[in-house]
Amino acid sequence: KEWAARFKQWYQRRVREEDGVEGVFINGTSGESLSLTTEERKELAVAWKKAVDKTGKLKLIVHVGSTSVETARDLASHSESLGVQGISIIPPCFHKPANADAMVLFTKAVAEAAPKTPMIIYHFPIITGVHSYLLRDVFTKGKPVIPTLAGAKFTHTDLLDMERCIHHPLGPFSIFSGYDQALLPGFSIGAVSTIGISYNILASRYQRIIDLFKKGDIVAASKEQEILNKWYEVAERYGLIPAHKALLRLKGLDLGPVRLPLIDLTDAQLQSFLSELKPLEIFHDLKLNPKHY
Repeated sequence: KEWAARFKQWYQRRVREEDGVEGVFINGTSGESLSLTTEERKELAVAWKKAVDKTGKLKLIVHVGSTSVETARDLASHSESLGVQGISIIPPCFHKPANADAMVLFTKAVAEAAPKTPMIIYHFPIITGVHSYLLRDVFTKGKPVIPTLAGAKFTHTDLLDMERCIHHPLGPFSIFSGYDQALLPGFSIGAVSTIGISYNILASRYQRIIDLFKKGDIVAASKEQEILNKWYEVAERYGLIPAHKALLRLKGLDLGPVRLPLIDLTDAQLQSFLSELKPLEIFHDLKLNPKHY
């Protein structure tokens, strides 16, 4: 609760027009949702709903996915009772759906617990290990039986499947580009927006890619993506979630440790991480406080 309160207050203070932040996706990958208890996930949803309401402009999507369909239904119902703008699910990642039909049945069961709230599928095969279907087939089979099926967070490198979802005949579907390092390719084929871990600390820089793309300056947008990918590559080597939490701590926002099996950076690893970041162009944009080093 204390860490949730700290983060929501910090987020409220830092959301600026130039950042381009339009909403918050909570209890996802960087939120370590599957490492939290159901009650903790509900507490976070309540705290964030209060926070976004105070901004008067931010939208809230709550990830409710679980290996248990009943837990996912409970979280979906709870989120709808709060009046959030959307819910999202990953596929079950222990007993996995064998095909698109199985994923449709799982999604339908969860969506029925929140019949008034748009459903966003969180498509992240490299993490979930679910490679048994193309997402466009889930839309084809799912939309006729899931009225609230609204789109996807597409965190995958199969841009053909992503494009087919964007231009699906049963759409329109809202497809969010899910890879920070492929923001520009996602927008180039029609993504409506993007959801990613890096936007917690570098939103204004990533917004430049979108602005340049919309102006038609693809060369400059590509250069900006290249610059940001260098930062992402460094962070990835140290573990994206522990690395981002360490940087937030250096910005004055201590959210506590990561949950096992993730492991926080040691002091030596943090200093090594910072030494690799300092030569990069984006280092000053991180706005780290030296007193927290």
